[in-house]
Amino acid sequence: MGLKSMWQKVKSFNLDFLYDFDWEEIKKDPDKMAKVSMLVFGAEIMVTVGIVIGTLIFIYITIFT
Repeated sequence: MGLKSMWQKVKSFNLDFLYDFDWEEIKKDPDKMAKVSMLVFGAEIMVTVGIVIGTLIFIYITIFT
C-alpha cells in the first residue's frame, strides 16, 4: 500500500463527512458514529502533538538564545 493510495482513502473518508454531514442520521447509525468518533479522536491527538511540539520549540528558543 503506497502513500498515495492511503492518502486517497483518508481523503475520501473525510470528504464523505464534510459534504454529507447529517447529525441526526449519524446519531442513529452506530457505524457512522464510530467513524465520527475516530475522526474527533484523531483531531484531538493532532492538536495535542502540535501543542507539545510548540512548547518544546518555545523552551528551546527561550533557553538557548
